[in-house]
Amino acid sequence: MTQFDNRGQVSLWKNDTGNEKAPVLSGKVVAHRAIAEGETLDISLWKNESDHPQAPVLKGKMGDVFKKTSAPEAQPAAQGFRQTETENPNPNAGFEDDSLPF
Repeated sequence: MTQFDNRGQVSLWKNDTGNEKAPVLSGKVVAHRAIAEGETLDISLWKNESDHPQAPVLKGKMGDVFKKTSAPEAQPAAQGFRQTETENPNPNAGFEDDSLPF
């Protein structure tokens, strides 16, 4: 039997107990890393369209909180390349790779 990597997965099932005080949904979350107490994680859920009677009502993913940056951060130059065109107007200058056939 194949083992699945369920890290970061969320599954919720409808709770049909008849008890008014029972939760409407219950389920499982499989952490994708160590989680600290009080830490906030993002969660996204989708309706599961499966007809299987034991399939969860909702399935989703959890992950680290997405932090949108206002400006793209400068990426370090790849080894052997110049960082900006102003330093060297020829974009291929400084790139030496003898494995290329041309």
